[in-house]
Amino acid sequence: MLSRFWLGETSFKVPIVGPLITAAMNSKTARKIMLPDQMGLALLQHCSEEMNHLASILPGLFEKFAGPNSGA
Repeated sequence: MLSRFWLGETSFKVPIVGPLITAAMNSKTARKIMLPDQMGLALLQHCSEEMNHLASILPGLFEKFAGPNSGA
């Protein structure tokens, strides 16, 4: 299992002011405010806990709901 998060560039398509808002929101200062260092640690903890929970319940769900052609 793999978790992916896109924390990349934002784009605003509003006529006239869109490019200005896009430039402001993608600046280094704005990114530092919106995506503080703590967010990476919080995502790591979230994924670790989530995968732990899923690892305990998914095998049972697969066994219960997998069809005859599932390859199991």
